[in-house]
Amino acid sequence: MFDLKKNIIKPFQSFFCKNKNIEKEKEVTDEISDFDYLQLTEIFFKYDWIRKEANHKKFENFWLEYKDEEERLVIKKLISKFKFLTNKEALIIIKDELESIIREWNLKPSNTIFVGFAKHKYADGSAILLNLLKPVLEELDGDWLEANLYSRIHYGIERIKKGGNSEYGIELENVVIIDDFIGTGGTAIKIHTMVKKAIANQKKEIQLKVFSLAAMEEGLKKARELNIHSCITLKKGTELAYSALKRKKIRKIIERMEGILHEGNEEMLLSDYHLGYGASEALYSWSGYNMPNNNYPFFWWNKYKDGKKRFPMFNRLQ
Repeated sequence: MFDLKKNIIKPFQSFFCKNKNIEKEKEVTDEISDFDYLQLTEIFFKYDWIRKEANHKKFENFWLEYKDEEERLVIKKLISKFKFLTNKEALIIIKDELESIIREWNLKPSNTIFVGFAKHKYADGSAILLNLLKPVLEELDGDWLEANLYSRIHYGIERIKKGGNSEYGIELENVVIIDDFIGTGGTAIKIHTMVKKAIANQKKEIQLKVFSLAAMEEGLKKARELNIHSCITLKKGTELAYSALKRKKIRKIIERMEGILHEGNEEMLLSDYHLGYGASEALYSWSGYNMPNNNYPFFWWNKYKDGKKRFPMFNRLQ
């Protein structure tokens, strides 16, 4: 019989796992079945983002956490629909989309500010997106300034109250609030309402827009009155990967797979993230940044049921 372990996984491991010592390679080889060799080999060769951008060792461990072939095939199917966005891809997309909205919304350096969603002092994905906008804006029009971009909502509201930034010649007519990812749409609605209230107290007319790198389709529907411009729109994972007849069964399997995870605590309960926050069923990550909690929790939850530390496929501070 053709020896899969000898002829497929060994050369495969030596190619992708050069830094592993012989003993560790032997450990992995001994616990992976022929079924797993075939599936993992196909996945690693087909999705180079797992090899190059994500942590292929963490993915292998994630795979081995599940003993049932049916569960492992669910992982394979979901991975096949996963959107892993590299910084290079994001930059290309943002340049095209930003050029489009600048033209459509009549945004100018002299009348516009971009403001991040963040309400708190902590690191935030919208700030990352704003930083990525800087070189793109500079390329599109050299008149754009850092004074056109604000990392926190309260800074933006301050500018709205002052009608812009006269020091830099900005007479405010447009406010574009920015987020890297919109999940359920709830946060977008709250932020939009806050900024809209600040605008309503001004004597002049100011247009309010929302720009996002990626968003869940369900979230966009919930926040449809905001007319959000999202560069990428994502459907639920089971909708992408399975026919309507299979989705109920697959969601039950996924719920069973969440059983290896710790129940959490009062501050963060696993039950609140069943199928991802708001049952979003997201399959999305932007490079190595903090993964949205709208993704299935087995991708990022960091404790096992017994309380022991877990090293998930994707990183997310909890």
